[in-house]
Amino acid sequence: MLWTALIGAFLYVYAGHPAGGPQAVWPHVKVVGWVAMALAGLRMAVWRWLPGRAAPRLAAAAIATTATLLLSGYYLLVVTGLWSWGRVASWSLVARYVGQVPELAQSLGVPLLGAGTLAVVIVTVALWLVDGTITRCDWTNWASMRLGPTGAGTAAIGAIALAMLQLSAYAGFPALTAREPFSLTFLAPPDEGQHMNSHIQVSPGAVAAARRAREGYRPLVLTRRPNVILVVVDALRPDRLSAYGYERDTTPHLAAMQRRGQLVVVPRTVAACPESYCGLLAIARSKPLHLMTDDDLSLHEVLSKHEYRIALMLGGDHTNFYGLRAAYGAVDDYFDGSMDRTRSINDDESVIERVKAMPAWDGRPVMIQFHLMSAHLLGTRSGAFEQYRPAKPYVPWRKGAAADLSKPQFETGNHYDNGVRQLDDVVRRLIEALAAREYLRDAILVLTGDHGEMLGEHGEFGHAKGVYEPALRVPLLFAAFGGPPPALADAADRLASQLDIAPTVLQYLGIPTPENWIGLPLQLPMKPRLLAFQQGYFVGVYDERQPGRKLKYWRNIDTGAQWAFDVLTDPAESVNLVAQLDPAHLDALQQTIRPMAAAIPR
Repeated sequence: MLWTALIGAFLYVYAGHPAGGPQAVWPHVKVVGWVAMALAGLRMAVWRWLPGRAAPRLAAAAIATTATLLLSGYYLLVVTGLWSWGRVASWSLVARYVGQVPELAQSLGVPLLGAGTLAVVIVTVALWLVDGTITRCDWTNWASMRLGPTGAGTAAIGAIALAMLQLSAYAGFPALTAREPFSLTFLAPPDEGQHMNSHIQVSPGAVAAARRAREGYRPLVLTRRPNVILVVVDALRPDRLSAYGYERDTTPHLAAMQRRGQLVVVPRTVAACPESYCGLLAIARSKPLHLMTDDDLSLHEVLSKHEYRIALMLGGDHTNFYGLRAAYGAVDDYFDGSMDRTRSINDDESVIERVKAMPAWDGRPVMIQFHLMSAHLLGTRSGAFEQYRPAKPYVPWRKGAAADLSKPQFETGNHYDNGVRQLDDVVRRLIEALAAREYLRDAILVLTGDHGEMLGEHGEFGHAKGVYEPALRVPLLFAAFGGPPPALADAADRLASQLDIAPTVLQYLGIPTPENWIGLPLQLPMKPRLLAFQQGYFVGVYDERQPGRKLKYWRNIDTGAQWAFDVLTDPAESVNLVAQLDPAHLDALQQTIRPMAAAIPR
């Protein structure tokens, strides 16, 4: 009964999530059923052949308790992945983090001793409860006694053998297609980029357009090839940067560059989605998630065609994070946090040390992409930047009514601001290290975020759970060394996108963009446009075609609920304007998001 309730509750949640779906229910029930059969055979053998009464009872209780706790722990892991990243956690990612439990506990503010003590108490209580249940009503005990030695042995061995036979064939079962959770965790290839966005069905037209763009692209012969430095910060909000006018001095180095005229700040920039995978690929491929294909030309590949050397130096684990490393494509030099066995995966010191180990620039143009974790909840923090107190980390699945979150918001806001202050120092040290090795003799630097972060707004913490402004707004800053920064047109009035970053860089370099890229170079005047965004079942667009208004519209394609806000006059998204929209305008917006909705199977 306990297993039935546990499985039912989990599948209710999983079937309703876009990363799961109802098609995963029956495959999962079958897998769990075969496991239950094997455990039943094992308990039957224990009851029949262990001597005495206490030994078989305790052994059977231990088997049932271990299985129940493992299944409960796995379900908790899956739900955590769904809430934190919008996906099922892969085994390679889990295994990597298991080895860093102390660092993970410190980042989350969880006392390791207290957590360990609680785990021991849970196991002890569970064993006691199951032991009492086993004593009264374990049907395998009754069956083993009724069948006799020969019958019980045959039944036990047969049940275990049949279950193992079925489970051994599981790798050939089409469970990955059905998005059965065990298959996504244990069977998905670690380098399979489709794992992360396997729930997106890209249209044949988008695939054909990507192939035409690839086949028709021709590099130019360039007389000047500045280096490209792309710094992507995980979970970075622009409104917490003093370079964006924040009252706290969280980014003194960036603000000083801005005062010297070395840094250009784009006032309003939005992400394609509030999670790392599609945010990073939107930057590289200049396309929203529903149009991405395996044939897309990325910024890395375009620059490689122009004889740039490509180096990725990334904080965090991109190797095991749902095939993200494979999605970057072939590069000349690759490093991420999973390759440093002496530090936490999410310690930006690994990236700094990697830069310090680089040789002096040899004159060949290079693109270096950095990924920094200092602002992220799981980023390793230094006590030297604990300026704002009291500060407490938060768990990304925490929720609550806004009225109940004033104290947590203040504490987690301090924690976040301390991370931003540390980030600013990391950027300073990176720039100094690059300059010392001549990589900034002639270079353009771009700093942005892969997505934003909720800090209690609308009762949410973290990201990948909705599409409110704090999760979608990202900073975008350009700096140049050895020349002027890019001259951006109409920067104060326009709404920029992650999709514009790669075209803007190529425009600065004098390199043509692939014909199927969606983003536009920010140096050129542009007409008001629609910008797509999505997360799970939420799909929407920013519409800036009406003067003096920046309408943000989205829809939950599962429930049909709709939202519309003028984020220019209502940045807190407090007044839903859907009922006030002109019916023709609303219908046009609904038609615009239809291809995005069609890409998400239900």
